[in-house]
Amino acid sequence: MFHFKGFKSIKGRIVLLFAAQSVIISIFFLLLSQFYSMNISIKNLDYNSTALVNSFEQTITNWIKERKRDITNLSMLPAIKEMDWNSIEPYLQELIAKDNYRYFMYFLADKNGDYHTTMQRNAGNIRDREYFNRVMNGETIISDPLISKSTGRQISVVATPVYDNKSNIVGLFAANIELKELNIWMKEFLISNDKSYSYIIDNSGLVITHPDESLIMNFNLFDYLKSTRGDINLFYKNEGKIQYKFENIDSYAYFKTIEGTSNWKIVTRISKEYLNKPVYNMILVLLITMTLCLFLSVFLAFLFARTISDPIIKLRNVFQHGLLGDIIDVRVEFESTDEIGEVALCFNQLMERNKILVNRVAEKGNELKEYIDHLTTFNGKISSEGNILIANQTMITKLNLQSKDILGKKIWDIEWFSNNINSIERIRENLLKTNTSEIICGEETILKGEYGYFSIEYSLRPVKNEKGSILFIIFEARDITDRIIMENELLNIKKLESIGVLAGGIAHDFNNILTGVLGMISLAKCYAKDGDEIYDKLASAEKSTLKAKDLTQQLLTFSKGGFPLMKTTHIKQVLTDSVEFGLSGSTIKWDIYIAPDILAVDIDEGQIYQVFSNIVINARQAMPVGGYLSVTAENFNNSEKINPLLDKKNYIRITFTDTGDGISDDIKKKIFDPYFSTKKEGSGLGLATSYSIIKKHDGYITIDSQLGHGASFIMYLPVSNNISIEDLSVQQFEKPVIKNKPINQTKTRKGKILVMDDDDIVLKVANGIMSYYEYEVVTVFNGMDAVNEIKAAHNSANKFDLIILDLTVPGGAGGREVIDTIKNIEPGIKAIVSSGYSNDPVVSEFKKYNFDGVVSKPYVAEQLMSVINELLKKY
Repeated sequence: MFHFKGFKSIKGRIVLLFAAQSVIISIFFLLLSQFYSMNISIKNLDYNSTALVNSFEQTITNWIKERKRDITNLSMLPAIKEMDWNSIEPYLQELIAKDNYRYFMYFLADKNGDYHTTMQRNAGNIRDREYFNRVMNGETIISDPLISKSTGRQISVVATPVYDNKSNIVGLFAANIELKELNIWMKEFLISNDKSYSYIIDNSGLVITHPDESLIMNFNLFDYLKSTRGDINLFYKNEGKIQYKFENIDSYAYFKTIEGTSNWKIVTRISKEYLNKPVYNMILVLLITMTLCLFLSVFLAFLFARTISDPIIKLRNVFQHGLLGDIIDVRVEFESTDEIGEVALCFNQLMERNKILVNRVAEKGNELKEYIDHLTTFNGKISSEGNILIANQTMITKLNLQSKDILGKKIWDIEWFSNNINSIERIRENLLKTNTSEIICGEETILKGEYGYFSIEYSLRPVKNEKGSILFIIFEARDITDRIIMENELLNIKKLESIGVLAGGIAHDFNNILTGVLGMISLAKCYAKDGDEIYDKLASAEKSTLKAKDLTQQLLTFSKGGFPLMKTTHIKQVLTDSVEFGLSGSTIKWDIYIAPDILAVDIDEGQIYQVFSNIVINARQAMPVGGYLSVTAENFNNSEKINPLLDKKNYIRITFTDTGDGISDDIKKKIFDPYFSTKKEGSGLGLATSYSIIKKHDGYITIDSQLGHGASFIMYLPVSNNISIEDLSVQQFEKPVIKNKPINQTKTRKGKILVMDDDDIVLKVANGIMSYYEYEVVTVFNGMDAVNEIKAAHNSANKFDLIILDLTVPGGAGGREVIDTIKNIEPGIKAIVSSGYSNDPVVSEFKKYNFDGVVSKPYVAEQLMSVINELLKKY
């Protein structure tokens, strides 16, 4: 009759809605009527059933009371009170014959339980019977039913105590009574059919009476309820109602405890079938009415739905048309002003807003992509099998690769790890570990381009579904090359600091030893003639000893006392001279480029010359058969922290690049370590000394090299804040040259000299040299002894003309500590500071510290006497 397209359409839903509404209303009234009818029926049933149970209980209670009264009256007969069975038995037999009392056996028991019955004398002992003790305690009882062993009848025992004339209990009198009369009553109490009836149970739930005699003494209600998970707790009350199912029929059981029994209960069972019959009739009428209403509602709903669904179908067709093209630009043309027209208008407005939002989302998406692509960290998405799904631009750019070189490939198949097979295995293992871990971290060295390497630290974080399976893995890494460089730099600094403490002490002691050796040799030369064989040998020994002095100076660059003597200068001359001198006589070609605008620096020219020379020597040794050395010097602005190892200020950057065989990674880590060398010749201190000197200039030196591709030493020196390059004239740097000065045989006037040094050999050398020149010499071991000598001589005619003070005395006062005191005591005395620390500020600026001259250890006679003569000639 009607054509439905299904409930997915609005028309179908409207029809369904009306039909459902009719059904719901009908069901509501049906349930309401059923609920009301059921309540009325239950209330009536409760009232009638309770009244019936009460009536049954009262009838049975009266019957039990009569039985107890009969036995009690008989127990008062004199023969029974006297326990005279012979006298009373004939009378009892006569009563049984008359059957007026419904009893078929009487019995009498003494206090010990021995008893006689009307059927048998000396019948036995009943002391173990449950009711015996109760009766002997003065209670008249009716026992729970049992089956008589002698007759097979269902009986109960009615028993009462026997009292003598003094009211003492002397025995028990009882009778067996059949319950047949009760069963007859139960059959008379049938309510409507065999599914609604009354019966009696004892306190254990055992059926005592029942219309169905097969259940008597054979069926236990409590056990049945337990087996069907029924509730038996209510039976512990005196009266009540329970609901249960018996023989698959839902039923109600009304019960009440029978007075005068051991919790016997009269139970009336009412089947639900009996209760629900009027309710079912009402439901049938309502169902017929509901069906008619449903058909009427569906018909009306169909007519109404067409007026709504047609414009909606038109609206749907517009949407479907939009899905075939650009959904953002689709619009609905509608003329109606009803709710459908308003929906169309809202749709058009929504699409305009969506268009704006989509454009914004696209912009934000592009911004987010730009943000991720410009992160300094490497970010990506990896499958659980190791395929790279997403990689940000930072990763691609840093590795000099393209997207096609990365996306879709296994992470270990990319050339990043081709330099290290172990990296591939570690990456594989870490990906497997993501199955059992929340995050995996690691570090690797990555190949960048053709020659470059850099180090990364990375993390792998699995993203799992609800079942714990990995959906994908988030990969994040950062470049830690600079951090590792800084860590290595810090390690080098710590090494140098440790060596510096040792080197300072060694240099100091070694200088004192050299002073003794060199001084004694130079003193011995004074006693030999120039041209003699012994003189030449002493001169050779002196020259060799001076080489040891150079080694001492190298050690001092590591010590805390080896500070550079800063001077604002142009780097050009120092750089040019060191390269020319270092490569003279070699087959190596070289060039130097110095930027025209190169800035001035504050340096110790001698130390920086030594650094450049060491690097040139290293390049020369790296190219034994010739090659090319390129040297550049240019300004470097680190205000943007381009190099994280440098401060934010201006530097000049000097680069030495050779074409040698290059340096391996293992050697690069040790190349600035003291006494590390791959050459047979040399001390191994050259590059370590260079490193220490550059650090003391607040600069930085590093190496960049790969095996087979040469090496580059790069150093940074801070620009001077004192002077601009335009104000600085370039001066020729004078190479350090050791010159042997002849002994000045001309003697100055004699004088008195005090020498203070903690080393006995140094004192002997100084004493020997100056005594040779006929000076009066006094020697002491520390500064306080020197002060005491000055004080003692101050008031005498023989004062000291000159004093030579050792700069430092371990564990005592050195020259620096006592010079002011001595000058205060003897203002006119000339003071010379003596030290092996040639770069100490006191040595380099001795006049600033109240000294008049300086002599560096180890010294020869010519050096010492030259300074003394220069100071004392003013007398």
